[in-house]
Amino acid sequence: MRRLINVACSIGVLLWFCKPSPAVASPSAGDYIFSGMVTEVPVALSSDFNVGELVTGTMSLSLSQKLPVESYELAYYNISNFHANFGGDYRLDSPAGVFTIINFDTGSDYVKIEVSSPRGMTGPNVAGHSAEYFSSNLFYDDGTLTSTDLISHFITPGFSFDVSGFRFDVNDSLSVRFRFDDISVVPEPNSRDLAAAALFSCCLASSVISPRRAKRQQAN
Repeated sequence: MRRLINVACSIGVLLWFCKPSPAVASPSAGDYIFSGMVTEVPVALSSDFNVGELVTGTMSLSLSQKLPVESYELAYYNISNFHANFGGDYRLDSPAGVFTIINFDTGSDYVKIEVSSPRGMTGPNVAGHSAEYFSSNLFYDDGTLTSTDLISHFITPGFSFDVSGFRFDVNDSLSVRFRFDDISVVPEPNSRDLAAAALFSCCLASSVISPRRAKRQQAN
């Protein structure tokens, strides 16, 4: 038994020194995390939002349809399990949304994120104003996106700027503006994570003494 444990520990040590595999997005589906920073807050919403606070969240994407059009490609992805947080204390949730990728033959490429109350988005009211629309328009230099497939990181060299906001009351003047600094696929567990778990199990198994062995040690 101890020989088996030693072999398992040796395998764990070997895996620990393996290079972690990078996160790679599937072309048609993936779980993503995002982060950014608030850049502008209307006075009417200043009780709950502040310039400079963090925006973080998660969402799952899955391909809905691709439409080849003359001079560009268009793809729609369903958003599910959308969660966003502003400043750590304002939570926004939605079961559905739309993630659109447009890849032009020439000119700027474009990605759009849309989550809204008609699709089930919910968030606390602020000073009597109702959360209604979370959106982002991401623009890329020509040639940055080579297809309408999902990629591991959407904020990459070639990303030029975004126009993003969280709107209340169907009123653009009541929009919290923010910018993204990361939209990336959630990484799969890598070899180092698995090795850490294996080493912990080995150490735990090695530290356990059976009742029979304990009695034998006491007798000696």
